[in-house]
Amino acid sequence: ACPAGSYKPVNGSGSCILCEAGQYLNETGGSLCFVCPANTDSLEGSAAIEDCICDTGYEGPDGGTCAACSLGKYKSVNGSEACSDCPENTYSSLVGSAAITDCICNIGFEGSDGAACSACDVGTYKGVNGSGTCAECEAGRYLNVTAGSVCLVCPSNTNSRVGSDEITDCICNIGFEGSDGAACTVCPSGAFKPFNGSGVCSLCEAGQYLNETSCLP
Repeated sequence: ACPAGSYKPVNGSGSCILCEAGQYLNETGGSLCFVCPANTDSLEGSAAIEDCICDTGYEGPDGGTCAACSLGKYKSVNGSEACSDCPENTYSSLVGSAAITDCICNIGFEGSDGAACSACDVGTYKGVNGSGTCAECEAGRYLNVTAGSVCLVCPSNTNSRVGSDEITDCICNIGFEGSDGAACTVCPSGAFKPFNGSGVCSLCEAGQYLNETSCLP
């Protein structure tokens, strides 16, 4: 009789044939191998259903029902091992993820695919998932929290330097007065302010008139 793990489908003098990979036969004298359960695989010549083990990206008992790794998990080896959580501050949006590199940095975090990611510093942001780096806030914006995905717009009539990390970095524009970090108001008629910052507008002296940002005789 053909031993378990092999079969012979025809009469005659031919020899027994090993079951193909992905199949098994747990009896002797067989003429047809059985197909492994869904999402499992086996080696050539497998002689028991327990030789059918879960594919990568799937978890479950040998020879049993294997389920896909859920979102945020992965499994890069065959067998009965459980799926693993993605590294810190990463996430896999694929059901049945088979590679740790499918775990990519969350929004607001930077690092390499498949590795723990770190939060963007204040004054920087990252608005997409993946391995990109955090970017500095543009001029006129600020961000005073870590792991940010978008920078905040400065109050009206103020501006800030690139990479600003506090609202008080937003200072009054030329020709406007007010406190750092607050909306600024335009200089009144006959007054001027030729610099950025929290200073107040100055009145033109007697015998002068205002020409945009300065007084002229």
